Amino acid sequence: MIATSRPPLLKRLPPGVWVGAFWSALILTRTFQRPDEPSRLLRYHGNIEDAPLLVTAVVTTLGAFLLFRAPLAALAVALAGAVFSLGMDVRETPFVLFLLADAVVGYTAATRSRRVSVLASALPVAVVAGDALWRWGRGYLHNLSGPVLLASTVAIAWLIGNTVHQSRAHADTVREQATRQAVTAERLRIARELHDMVAHNIGIIAIQAGMGSRVMDTQPAETRGALEAIEAPAGRPSPVCGGCSVRCGAETRSPHRWTRSRGSARSGNWSRTRRRPG
Repeated sequence: MIATSRPPLLKRLPPGVWVGAFWSALILTRTFQRPDEPSRLLRYHGNIEDAPLLVTAVVTTLGAFLLFRAPLAALAVALAGAVFSLGMDVRETPFVLFLLADAVVGYTAATRSRRVSVLASALPVAVVAGDALWRWGRGYLHNLSGPVLLASTVAIAWLIGNTVHQSRAHADTVREQATRQAVTAERLRIARELHDMVAHNIGIIAIQAGMGSRVMDTQPAETRGALEAIEAPAGRPSPVCGGCSVRCGAETRSPHRWTRSRGSARSGNWSRTRRRPG
C-alpha cells in the first residue's frame, strides 16, 4: 500500500473559512473604528456599509462553504439574499447577489449532470418571474427589460458552464479511446509473438520428427538427438509469458525432471535428473 502525504493544513481548509475570515477581519476592524458598527450593520435602509455589507458577507461565506458540496444549496442562499435585499435603499445589492447566483449556475453546469444544471438555471429564472409578476400585480412594473436582462444573464452563465462540461466530457472520451487502443495494440503484439513462436516450434518438431523416423532403426543415437531437439523448445523460457516455458506448466518451469530408473518399474522408485538445456 502506497502511503500518500497529507496536504498542509492551510490547503485543507475549505474556501468558506477564508471568505469568513476576510469578512470577520473587515467587520472587526470597522468595529474598532466605529463603536456603533454592530447596530449599523442591522440597519436595513442604511448605506452600503450597513445591512447590505452584512448580507453580502453572509451570502458569500455560506455560498463558499456550500458551493463544492451542495451547489443547489449555495444557489438558494444567493437567491434568498437577493430577494431579502430587494427593498434596501442600496439598489445595487440585489443585482450583485443575483450575479453571484449566476456564477453558481455556471459552476453547476460545468461540474454537475445536465438534470442538476437545468434545475439550477430554472431557480433564478423562477425568482425573476415571480418578482416580475408581483410587481406587475402591484402596478410597479412598467418595463420588462429588467427581468429579461436578468434571465438572459442566467442563460449566458448556463451556456458557458455547459460548454466547459462538454469540453471535459470530450477530453475524457478521447482519453478512454486512447487507452483502449493502446490495450488492443499490446494484445495484438503479444498475439503476433505467440504465433511466430508457436510456428517456429512446430517447424522444429516437424523437421526433427521426420529425421528421427527415417533413422530410427539404423541410428538410434540420431533418433535420441532428434527427440531431445523436439523436447527442447517446450522448456525454453518465453519472453511473452514473463520467463516461463511455452506450456506454462509447473513441470516445464522446473530445470529438473523425474524419470524412472531401469529395473525400478515394479518398485515404483523415481530418480531426479537434471534436464539438459535446449
